[in-house]
Amino acid sequence: MLSKKLMAKTFSSVADQYDQHVVLQKEVSTRLIERLAYTKLEPKSILDLGCGTGFVTQTLVEYF
Repeated sequence: MLSKKLMAKTFSSVADQYDQHVVLQKEVSTRLIERLAYTKLEPKSILDLGCGTGFVTQTLVEYF
């Protein structure tokens, strides 16, 4: 089992390259965000699990 320290170290070592390798994730996220215009949501809170570098989180904060 990986330790939390090892996991953090591993992620940190590639974090600056993360966004270069998540093309599909960004495409799906962008399409989902575009569809928010068709909803009547007015959330009081937003929880983004597995947020990576925060691309979706920042977009949701700006949208709402």
